[in-house]
Amino acid sequence: MASRPRKGRRGPTRTRLEEPAGFTSLSKAEQIRYLQALWDRISEGPGQIPVPKSHLSLTKERLAAYRRDPSRARPAHEVLRHLYLASSDSKYMTGESLLVAGGLK
Repeated sequence: MASRPRKGRRGPTRTRLEEPAGFTSLSKAEQIRYLQALWDRISEGPGQIPVPKSHLSLTKERLAAYRRDPSRARPAHEVLRHLYLASSDSKYMTGESLLVAGGLK
């Protein structure tokens, strides 16, 4: 199973992985359940998942900005609503889930 291209320091890269035996013979719903179960196994040990230094740096910057001026922070439901309304690409966001998460439904 190939992942999407991702940008590294040297430009886009592709990670090639072997598909699990029988994966392509599964229905899309079964493939999704398989991936959800796989993610559940991975997330059981969050301390073992590497976090890129760039993510840690960005987190520190955002926390410092919040501490300087907490009044600029917005509730998650407002951000989700903004993302939903600004998104014309439902391939990545489902309107139903964003409406629910954004408190609009």
